Amino acid sequence: MGYHAKFMCRPKLPNVVSSGWLLHQSLRRVADGTNVFASDQPQGPLSAARQGFLGGLLAHAAAATAISTRTI
Repeated sequence: MGYHAKFMCRPKLPNVVSSGWLLHQSLRRVADGTNVFASDQPQGPLSAARQGFLGGLLAHAAAATAISTRTI
């Protein structure tokens, strides 16, 4: 099907013991440090900030794999 799966452990980091490496993304307001994705209405429409952030992640997902999903 044209897919290549590779399961690798985390990069060698000093003083870190784990069996995998997860890369998390978050977005916080500069003014007060609150999480932009936290909402009183989680089922409501996405704000412009949420749409822009998620759109940016999707637009650059292929290029980001060079640093987040390495193969040997």
